[in-house]
Amino acid sequence: MLNLVDNYSEVVKNAKEFHDSIDIDLIKKLSQFRHWYYIEEIDGFAPSKFIGYKDITIEDYKIGTSLEQGYMDGRDTVKQLKEWFQPINNENYEFYYKRLEEFLSQYDKKNLIRCCNYIIRNNYKIN
Repeated sequence: MLNLVDNYSEVVKNAKEFHDSIDIDLIKKLSQFRHWYYIEEIDGFAPSKFIGYKDITIEDYKIGTSLEQGYMDGRDTVKQLKEWFQPINNENYEFYYKRLEEFLSQYDKKNLIRCCNYIIRNNYKIN
């Protein structure tokens, strides 16, 4: 079982892993993610259920979300990620929502209507 991330640099590392590992199985799930996080360092989005676990790989994700062995819970990761992220405010929401739509459209996917998008906290200093 994976542990939750402890610091922002682990989140960035996981976001890179997410983008580097997108395969047909993950593409099928892109429309199912509800909590998307904009990661400035990669200029892209990644879902909480992937970036919230320490040292995650695509194989870890597949096992952790499988019907047989599933133990990953996005509610846990959303709570953990609040340390570094905040919901996108109304003023910027449309801009980031369109960016997320553009990313998903590369894979012929659409975003959930009730999705939540997050950006780095205003008061968090990126090293």
